[in-house]
Amino acid sequence: MSLTPAAAAEVTRPTSTLLLRLAGPLLAGGMLCLPCAAAKATPMQTLDSILTTYNVYLSGNMGSAANPYTSDSQGPMAVGGNAFLRSFSTASSTANGVAALTVGGNLTEQSGTINGNAFVGGTASFPTNFGGTTVAGSLNAVGGVGTAPTQVTGGTHTGSGVALPLSFSAVSSDLAAASQLLASQAQTSGDTVQIVNGNQIRLNANAAGINYFILTAAELADLGSASFTINAAHAGETIVINIDNAGAVTFGAPGNFGFTLNGVSAENVLFNLANAATVTMANMSLQGSLLAPEATVNFTNGNIVGSLIADNLNSVTYQDGEFEDGLFDGSLPAPQANDPTDVPEPSSFALFGAALALLACGMRSRRLRAAQPID
Repeated sequence: MSLTPAAAAEVTRPTSTLLLRLAGPLLAGGMLCLPCAAAKATPMQTLDSILTTYNVYLSGNMGSAANPYTSDSQGPMAVGGNAFLRSFSTASSTANGVAALTVGGNLTEQSGTINGNAFVGGTASFPTNFGGTTVAGSLNAVGGVGTAPTQVTGGTHTGSGVALPLSFSAVSSDLAAASQLLASQAQTSGDTVQIVNGNQIRLNANAAGINYFILTAAELADLGSASFTINAAHAGETIVINIDNAGAVTFGAPGNFGFTLNGVSAENVLFNLANAATVTMANMSLQGSLLAPEATVNFTNGNIVGSLIADNLNSVTYQDGEFEDGLFDGSLPAPQANDPTDVPEPSSFALFGAALALLACGMRSRRLRAAQPID
């Protein structure tokens, strides 16, 4: 249906500011044992690998001791801090060739299934007050096992000989940098944002390749029923939606946020909230991946068709959002020859770069097409 000038207003917004935060942290934990590489992965390569591998990646904590996270994830998860889970199934449909669950701190799971190998940097404990937990693979915990799971099919390994399959410090630093690089992009020429009746948003993506849009937190918060439409003019387009807010971001009125995707699938949509401190979603199905590396996310009664990348994920027990298969399948900007992060690194970083490169190449040989360069 066409819109009259009174019903739709195209909004032009300024480019977000590039805030490149590259700390170069030292690696902590174990590495994948792969042949040596010449350079570390660039931020975009790291982001691509995480988006196409994990349903959930958190730098911090998932749930809490008082409110364990209760839901399920169809793909693998990686939690850099402590993970508190209850009645949770991990990697129920997609393994992606990696550990089903990787936790940098302590893991406490009160019933559920880990559908593959589990790696824990601290102590792994499986209280039985809500039922037993099955590890359908190996259980690997640097800090040992407290209460043992009901069943482990692949054996249990503990102590300093256990190495985590990824470095959370290195990955999280790259993800923050990649998010800022995406946020620096101006809206794609020829693309339009229409605000309809003050409570609906229509994105019209007219360029082949990557389409960048810029929205405000206020526009998202005002959304009403069946409110978010993306129209793609070309097959295979990637939609990157930058939200230019450094505080709290809310996705519409609870229960009234709906998506209509025309010519594009959820696998090709990425919401980028580079500077958000908190993100709130309730009673909705997010059609796309959410990149909010600095944010604490509150997500109740809904699902994400894609990946969640954030700092912390809070829980309201038995009302938590689910994570469904539909991992990112779009394109990201190719690293440029003068990318300041694409420099030789010590051998520990080289191993990490090789791990990401091998994973990305093995799973998606077509990835990282240079649709629109980063200046």
